[in-house]
Amino acid sequence: QAVSRNSNLIFLSNNFTNAGPGTDQIYYEAAAHALTSEVSGANLWGSAPCRNKFCDRATPLESRLYAETGFASFKNRMTREEANEIVNKLLDKYDANIPVDNYGYKIQEVYDMDKIIPRQEYLDHFKKMKEEIYNLGVNYIY
Repeated sequence: QAVSRNSNLIFLSNNFTNAGPGTDQIYYEAAAHALTSEVSGANLWGSAPCRNKFCDRATPLESRLYAETGFASFKNRMTREEANEIVNKLLDKYDANIPVDNYGYKIQEVYDMDKIIPRQEYLDHFKKMKEEIYNLGVNYIY
């Protein structure tokens, strides 16, 4: 917050989740980080699943939710207090699982690699998670 408030530096914030694709936890982690970063004056950079330790354990959908959540908080002029309230609710959903390896699925399992699009089950899961986070107070723009 101090860097954003007192300088012209571009402050990037990269999300390193513990969980991997296809898990509820990855979306909770991505949304919490996006909200925290955006209301603190950071520019979102991207989401790195599984602590960025493994090949094929990232898809565009977790970064999409990360970006859409940050954009929603910006466009709706969310305050730090409002974001904190939502982040605490999100944290309650995954805090106990942080030490657990929850790597989810490889991209080949959740994406049609010939068409480079998410498989319907994975896309449905993304939509369900986005709706859940919306119901916690993130007013998505689209």
